[in-house]
Amino acid sequence: MNNDYEISKEFIGNKRNEYSSNDEACMLTAFAWASRSKDPSTQVGACFVNENNKIISVGYNGAPNGWDDDSFPWRRPEKGEGEYNSKYPYVIHAEMNGVLNYDGPGKDFRGSTCFVTLFPCAQCAKFLVQRGIKRVVYYTDDRKDTEDNKCAKRTFTMTGVEFIDFHDLMTRRTKDIEINLDEEKGPIKIKRKEDK
Repeated sequence: MNNDYEISKEFIGNKRNEYSSNDEACMLTAFAWASRSKDPSTQVGACFVNENNKIISVGYNGAPNGWDDDSFPWRRPEKGEGEYNSKYPYVIHAEMNGVLNYDGPGKDFRGSTCFVTLFPCAQCAKFLVQRGIKRVVYYTDDRKDTEDNKCAKRTFTMTGVEFIDFHDLMTRRTKDIEINLDEEKGPIKIKRKEDK
């Protein structure tokens, strides 16, 4: 064997230690896409990764294609009002947008993972199941006491879709990353805790 093509051990190493895992990079991608949302109260992003850990699609919550964002009713309904003049019956959720915006064959989603910044609603859960997604990694689950959320979790459980809290996947080397979702401070900011 010719040693001319081998790298001497003294030149190997020195890699950076504080790099993101694939799961962390995918969640950060979902947050980057959430920042595209025009919704003033809830920005959600989704990143879909196939079985080979390759990103196949992304999405964020927004107005349907062709509906100008400036003429969209981004408001929440006031108490006692119906939802007709609010965002709720019209907005396309990040998970659905990610699947619907994909130009490739639908079978590409079979066995894939959806990284999403907010736990999916019951409608999106059914949609993800039908598309063949097998794993959902979510960043926050702040609506876990609602019936809609319980229905989404039941749908995932009954159909064998694994749902995982992203915080359980974070590695020791990146636990110091803070994702700021405070809308009063502007768009989503990702910073290391020591930068405060």
